[in-house]
Amino acid sequence: NHREKRKTGQYTYYFSGGDTKHHHRAGVAIIIKNELVNYIEDVQPINERLMTITIKTIVPTTIIAVYAHTAQHELTEKQNLYKEIEEIHKKHKGKKITHIVGDFNARIQTKASEEEEVCIGKHTFDKNNITLEKQDEQTEENRQLFMDLCIGEKLTIMNTQFQKRDDQLATHRRPTNE
Repeated sequence: NHREKRKTGQYTYYFSGGDTKHHHRAGVAIIIKNELVNYIEDVQPINERLMTITIKTIVPTTIIAVYAHTAQHELTEKQNLYKEIEEIHKKHKGKKITHIVGDFNARIQTKASEEEEVCIGKHTFDKNNITLEKQDEQTEENRQLFMDLCIGEKLTIMNTQFQKRDDQLATHRRPTNE
């Protein structure tokens, strides 16, 4: 696991990930303004998919940064990642403010059950073209793993709570012919 801290301009980058002769194949990072670096209590680069940073405030705040597997990865790899996220969250929640942020590679679109009501807001991506029943098995696995985490840990998907322009709702879109 490659770990890196780099200060450039107004920001300090904390990186955790794979490294092959300085060519990063996967990784997760947290970027902090230099003026806040002195408030950092702890940085834990866990692997190329997870890291945490704890910031000293009145109530310490821990940010768990996630870069989840894409749909094509093996189910066991994806399940193991979500178990790790859960364990890290359980370790930090209750003692401090905890936020889980990142790219979960999950297509939410709409609430598929009553359980999901507490997790998903009304501002989802492509809500006028709901395709949950058309998702392939691997895409559905990613959605289900993410929803299980949110329901089990009583999390809110904040990206669905605020109205944004369509081009700000997703980090990647599949080509329309897929």
